[in-house]
Amino acid sequence: MWKFVYVILTLALLTVTFSCQLLNDKSIFRNHLNATVIRIIDGDTIEVRLENGMTDKVRLLGVDTPETNNQNKVNEYGTITDTECLQAWGEKATLYAVDHLINKEVVLIRDEYAGARGYYDRLLAYVEVNNKDFNESLVELGYARVYEEGESVREPEYLEHQKNAQIKLIGLWSC
Repeated sequence: MWKFVYVILTLALLTVTFSCQLLNDKSIFRNHLNATVIRIIDGDTIEVRLENGMTDKVRLLGVDTPETNNQNKVNEYGTITDTECLQAWGEKATLYAVDHLINKEVVLIRDEYAGARGYYDRLLAYVEVNNKDFNESLVELGYARVYEEGESVREPEYLEHQKNAQIKLIGLWSC
């Protein structure tokens, strides 16, 4: 009788372990994930509906737009001390995201260096819309700085765009 119970418990444990592994494999953020943008939270944070119908928040990887709901910090954007100007560019970044992402089909791209989720349990991703890197456009157009505090494989490329925007005083760099 005990052998029978042992076999049943072992099979049950293996089944649960295998099921959890399958669930984890399906819920892990694959390298590419198709989604629809359903809400813009701010310039660098969006909410998406995944193909499976679930929703999730996404933190745009490698970029940082000025705050719109909190106070911006002096010198967080290089030598910029005009936090009101930064606030205005944060609002412009949000509107840019609304114009280019809301209700659009996008591809979320994972970066192995950054991991799948950030501090607030948001997905970390590069967002491509119409085969273009939206995160990169934020930096090119001066809506964002490069987020150097984290790991990002695209950081060197983004830093070049940021340097060009700084030299030309584009966007927030005009502050």
